[in-house]
Amino acid sequence: MERDVLLGVLRLGVRRFPPLRVRAALRPSRKPGLDDHYHLLVPLQGAIRLVWDGRPILTGVGQVLVHDVTRLQEADFGAGGSAFRTATVAVPRSLLSVDPGQGELVLGRRLAGEGVGGLLAGFVAHLSDSLDACGPSDAPRLGLALLELVNAAFAHLGEPSAPAPSSPKHALALQVQTFIQRHLGETGLSPRQVAAAHHISVSYLHRLFQEQGHTVSGWIRSQRLLRARRDLADPALRDVPVHAVAARWGFSDSTVFSRAFRAAYGISPSAFRNGVPEV
Repeated sequence: MERDVLLGVLRLGVRRFPPLRVRAALRPSRKPGLDDHYHLLVPLQGAIRLVWDGRPILTGVGQVLVHDVTRLQEADFGAGGSAFRTATVAVPRSLLSVDPGQGELVLGRRLAGEGVGGLLAGFVAHLSDSLDACGPSDAPRLGLALLELVNAAFAHLGEPSAPAPSSPKHALALQVQTFIQRHLGETGLSPRQVAAAHHISVSYLHRLFQEQGHTVSGWIRSQRLLRARRDLADPALRDVPVHAVAARWGFSDSTVFSRAFRAAYGISPSAFRNGVPEV
């Protein structure tokens, strides 16, 4: 069974294979690291054993493997002798909110069936089995939801060690991030305001974010840009001017917004909305 569906900015493919082993020779036109997409492999039935970038990887149901097809050297579909069915998701590198160095940390890794990885695997599996029930207008929104999960998974795998989930510091960090998310549209949102709302010093607030590899202002800006990018990709908001989308997420200056958007995603807001690639 083969099927490909375009989900707005993402492409979802569903495949079924008999037990099969193939080898892929790296061609000069496919140099490792130069693919413009990240590829997510989500087994739906059976297991697959890959040789990726010179090392073996076994992936089964409930897991997600993030890889770059230019480094795929061998694939054993249905490892163990059973049929193999999988979903694959192609994600443009330019649409991820992680920097290239952080993205490289995620490549070749499996997301276990717990936490964000489990949510992502479950969402892709359910989506793959429910495509017939989805109308054309559903596809872009489903693609945006999937992209948000992918971004969350990449951020989780690529970030430095965080405080233990059960620690008071971790609980405070979550409270602070939740507060920021709720107030992203306020142009006056600042580290001082966030610190005051949680009865902590500004310096302690900065330390909380530094331990997770961020600055407070940088994290606020990245979250605003993510929301703005989501709105720009939403067909239902097509008639909302770019400057209005920017203002909705706390950017009072459209020029500053355009500059920040291009710096983050390598494309202007208008070109991104229109699907026009930029060099």
